[in-house]
Amino acid sequence: MSVKPQKDELVWTKLRNFPWWPGVVVSYEGAGVLVNFIGENSHATVPASKVCPYAENREKYAKGANAKLCKAIETADQILAGTITYQGIVLDHINA
Repeated sequence: MSVKPQKDELVWTKLRNFPWWPGVVVSYEGAGVLVNFIGENSHATVPASKVCPYAENREKYAKGANAKLCKAIETADQILAGTITYQGIVLDHINA
């Protein structure tokens, strides 16, 4: 990613053996970016080169998505549209 993503920015993130997945930037840890994955109760610190903006890459990485990834993309689209917040999703998960 050429421009450093901001905290709380919606991004695509790539981990080895997984497809590109939507997430939210939490912070920077050394040379890596800490990302919370949407639709997963997980996070990881990944190299900045494995993080890219969500909106401008949506069509590219959404192709061929399985059901679980489709649900994460749907949630990311709602965050992008402003109809829900990532913080609200986290709170709903905690309170469930």
